[in-house]
Amino acid sequence: MNRFMKVHQCPLLLVWVCAVQHSFMWIHPVYAQEKQCTAKDPRSCMATKDEEFVCGLYIAKSTIPNAGLGIFTGVDHDIGDVVAPLEIAHQILLGFDGISEENNHLFGHPRFGTSLFHHYAWNSYVSGGEFEASYVETLIPGIGMASNCFAPLINSRSIMGQSIDTAGLYSSGNVGPGAGAFSAYHGMTYVADAAMEAGEEIFSDYGEAYFRGRPHVYGMIPLSNEFDKADKMTKALWEALPTEIKTMKNLFQWQPTWDVIREQFVDDERTRNALPTKVEDVQRFVELGSAGFFLRGDNPRSLEWLDENGYCMDTLDIRPSSIPNAGRGAFAKKKFAAGEKILPLPLLQTSRELLKIYAGDKDDLESAEVHGHQLLLNYCFGHSESSLLLMPYSSTASFINHLQSGAANAKVVWADSKADPTGLHQEKWMALSVDEILEKSHSGLLMHVVATRDIAVGEEITIDYGTAWEEAWKTHEADWSMADSHLSASELNTIEDAIRTIFEEPYPSGVATACHYRSGATRDENNAADNPNNQQSEGKLQIEFVERNAFQWVDYGGRGTMSGEYFRPCKVIARHSDPNEGTVYTVKIDNRPIHPEWDQNPAKDQLYVKNVPRRAILFIDEPYTSHQHYKMAFRHEIGFPNPDEMWPLAWMDLEVDEE
Repeated sequence: MNRFMKVHQCPLLLVWVCAVQHSFMWIHPVYAQEKQCTAKDPRSCMATKDEEFVCGLYIAKSTIPNAGLGIFTGVDHDIGDVVAPLEIAHQILLGFDGISEENNHLFGHPRFGTSLFHHYAWNSYVSGGEFEASYVETLIPGIGMASNCFAPLINSRSIMGQSIDTAGLYSSGNVGPGAGAFSAYHGMTYVADAAMEAGEEIFSDYGEAYFRGRPHVYGMIPLSNEFDKADKMTKALWEALPTEIKTMKNLFQWQPTWDVIREQFVDDERTRNALPTKVEDVQRFVELGSAGFFLRGDNPRSLEWLDENGYCMDTLDIRPSSIPNAGRGAFAKKKFAAGEKILPLPLLQTSRELLKIYAGDKDDLESAEVHGHQLLLNYCFGHSESSLLLMPYSSTASFINHLQSGAANAKVVWADSKADPTGLHQEKWMALSVDEILEKSHSGLLMHVVATRDIAVGEEITIDYGTAWEEAWKTHEADWSMADSHLSASELNTIEDAIRTIFEEPYPSGVATACHYRSGATRDENNAADNPNNQQSEGKLQIEFVERNAFQWVDYGGRGTMSGEYFRPCKVIARHSDPNEGTVYTVKIDNRPIHPEWDQNPAKDQLYVKNVPRRAILFIDEPYTSHQHYKMAFRHEIGFPNPDEMWPLAWMDLEVDEE
């Protein structure tokens, strides 16, 4: 079982696959780590001339029949190559045990756990967001929300960002009005876990435990083990058949026999579901294998097919914005003519109600006070007279900043369903009520970012968030009075080259350290049941004793150690010089908040690790202390310069007070 599990549900219930299709964008400053691309063809990373542009990522119909959309690579990749632009992760704070100013418990909306957004979310440790609150889920635009899961062909895995910061906009004692208004979890990306050919569909691993624990939702879906069994069984059966049977033109006459074999001799329902149902398909199943058979031989797609039948999601490069105080922005990797589509925005629907944060008794929602809104509100499209919100989940859309219409060089428009080659956009949804749309178990709406004038390579892409957003931001700026004198984790990650030990001057309250370490993975740890390091220590900490018995930190080249799965709280015990790393540390590894039982360090053990490099240690904010938790943090959906023209009348279900 892959423990790197995604909390995810399919919009379409297939027998052997979980498939997803979806969206995003954002408000005033949005941030992410500058893009680092290791694709074989460097032109897919950063173009300097239009003729050099090569699309590195497409969204189009999946190779899996009836599975909606999928994500495809436009270039070849080796194992470990970055396959998508770096993204920011959105943390959804749900099961709060934090305390508000009124000494009431805080909690997210109870129904979020059954919403469509929940089915697109990952466990928060994937992004390092598990320290934000007692229970957190993570949404990751791009591959994280739009890729499908097909057990036999998993070829990608996510990598946590190497820093959690606010792009250096807020220094000690000078926390500005943008504090808490954007996600600090940037640098999330996906890398190849298997060699990829240009045109190949990218499959992510949702985790077998998720499917095996939900047969009432997905049925008895065959997973890797069952597909292997089906391949071996069918191959052995086909090889054993006499040649005269294999060459029969009317092989279908043996269908009753095949039915008996499947039903009577295969007692595992998941394996049975991995087998072909028609006897005439057995030979093709054997020749192609289970993966090739179910994908109908369409993987990889040709790049010509993807250009004609999909949309490029790799048109923007992420780097520091040219707009003052706007953090990072999205820059054109190719030139665009006026009216040309820049980026597709598949959309995921939810309601305002589900993004509210409450203070009070979570079992009595009616009497609970609305404490604020999830940060995700800032990344959703909406209208002040509508309870419907739409989150775009396209890659890089989160970094498109705001300028007023006269200065913006792009705009957002609805897709034309008749001209949409993906078939995603359902124009009939525009006439449905909000309740009817929220009942849908999949996405079905699509927008595009379109150039309003000619755009040169390297020019920053901007859109107008609308008058309502602009006025809300100006009011927020005028009313802002927040002052914060302590160093935050994000600032320490930028300025602190050498980390203090627990014996030196302590860091400000609310700040802690966390380390990347794969517990139980090193030989000395697995073979050290009697190691003194595993015994409960008594009295004063003896550094020499600790370092003599500490386990050795092992660099897995990013394939395990640097993943969010192995990111856990740690205390720095000692610091040493190292000729290769510069400085290394001896640390004590602890469990994460709500740490999975299967991966906990036993309470009696003292898990000390030595020679941990600085790059494997990050500062984190203690739960409920980061900027995201400020009650006065800016919250407002993204609007449009022409809101009443863009937002269908059928979705206007709220009454707005006019003063």
